[in-house]
Amino acid sequence: MCHDSHDPLDRRVRLFLLRRERLHLHVVPHARRARHGRGAQRHAALLLRQRVRLRRVRLPAELRLQRVTRAPAGSDPRTTPRRSLLHLLRSVSDRMPYVLGIVLALAVGAYATAMRLDRDRAFYPVLLIVFGSYYVLFAILSGSASAIVIESLITAGFALVASLGFRRSLWLVVAGLVAHGAMDLVHGQLVTNPGVPAWWPAWCMSYDVVAGAYLAWRLARTDMARTPRPSATFAEAGR
Repeated sequence: MCHDSHDPLDRRVRLFLLRRERLHLHVVPHARRARHGRGAQRHAALLLRQRVRLRRVRLPAELRLQRVTRAPAGSDPRTTPRRSLLHLLRSVSDRMPYVLGIVLALAVGAYATAMRLDRDRAFYPVLLIVFGSYYVLFAILSGSASAIVIESLITAGFALVASLGFRRSLWLVVAGLVAHGAMDLVHGQLVTNPGVPAWWPAWCMSYDVVAGAYLAWRLARTDMARTPRPSATFAEAGR
């Protein structure tokens, strides 16, 4: 029993296959005649016209979509898009600043601990001031006067936190690093600074947060928090 389908897609598919078969029946005999050399020019022109007509026979959009998609086992191929290699590379490149920031922060922290550089109370405060001043550098490179003023005020605020942490408690430096990482997330909404690289906020945010967490871990497990304050050191030197 033959059932006539009223689906327009089915009719378009049958029409496509029919036209493709008819063109194949017309092209192949003329191609054989052309190879035997009988009326080569006339048959070459006819083949050219048939090829042009053949190129105009296109698959419906629904079929083209199904043909370029590939679904895993057990899923519907019409609803699962295929992740191309370009899309995968873009996703990896988007995550790379975060990965590099985390790895570099851990590497610098471990190196400073191994070389006893973080025994000095000035190590992480200077780090906070330096990373805060990079936005001022980007503003100067962009030539935006308003960005220079706003970035300088923000940098001055973090420099004040770093100075208080150096004088009183390094836990203020931990809070300053984490706060600077949070500021990196919303920096584009706070300041219009065209000189900032697209990857910098993500990299700086991950570095600041991991560096602050590493400093907090060092303060909780070692005697870094009990190192002599600058005022006490100067008083002992005066005696």
